Amino acid sequence: MKRSNLVNLAAALAVFASAAAAAEPKTLWETAGFQAPESTLYDPAGDVVYVSNVNGPPGDKDGNGFISKVGTDGTVQKLDWATGLHAPKGMAIHGGKLYTADVDALVEIDLASGKITNRWEDPTAKFMNDVAAGPDGAIWVSDSFANRLYRLAGGKFEVWLESADLDAPNGLYIEADRVIVGSLGVFGPEGRPGKLLTVSKADKSVKVLKDAVANLDAVETDGAGGYYLTDWPGGRILHYSKDGALSTLLTLTPGTADMDVVLEKGTIYLPRMTDGKVTAFALP
Repeated sequence: MKRSNLVNLAAALAVFASAAAAAEPKTLWETAGFQAPESTLYDPAGDVVYVSNVNGPPGDKDGNGFISKVGTDGTVQKLDWATGLHAPKGMAIHGGKLYTADVDALVEIDLASGKITNRWEDPTAKFMNDVAAGPDGAIWVSDSFANRLYRLAGGKFEVWLESADLDAPNGLYIEADRVIVGSLGVFGPEGRPGKLLTVSKADKSVKVLKDAVANLDAVETDGAGGYYLTDWPGGRILHYSKDGALSTLLTLTPGTADMDVVLEKGTIYLPRMTDGKVTAFALP
């Protein structure tokens, strides 16, 4: 290769590297003092962020769990805003209520008071994990270890689908006609990465959008047909684009859990479960 071509190639690579660096999410603030924070959820009505704290082994019914209320500047307004929980994880808001997965139950909390107003339990549940609200107001819950999707609709809470094809479902994002699922796969050093899946609401068929992605946690829309994802053990924030490309936006420490991506604010609220922190990033 000619020297001039080498120079041009080096310049092009430098521009590419600079663009990639510029695309990395910028840290806005970081707040410590949480107890195994698993999920963050922005509430536009109150302009606050809720943080679920597992505060102990994630599968134990020990009564230690709680939810914190945090300002969008990172200031903790109330660390123990909602108590009486075991190991709360994913959260969703609908109709003035906050819903959270709590080991073997979906728990409803009044946003005005922080008090528990309802609890739907299933003794056969193994590890309820993420929670998401659909466009129609239905509340969906994943059970990672039972390979289930639950749905609360019209006051009825039921197992909507149980299938090994769900591959240890974790993160959920609900669209009009389908459920987007980020699966854990098999967790651990000798395990395997999970998948990005779609489940049809019409016939409950499960299809693979992207195989062998990571041990996935959060799934959030990018507003353009793609999704932001988190890789819990890899400590990464990922982006899956509409054309099927997968990229890493940021690599941190293990424990990048159920983040909330708020497109209208251009912000990612990320719980750092193993670090006891919540970090806010500006979307690239």
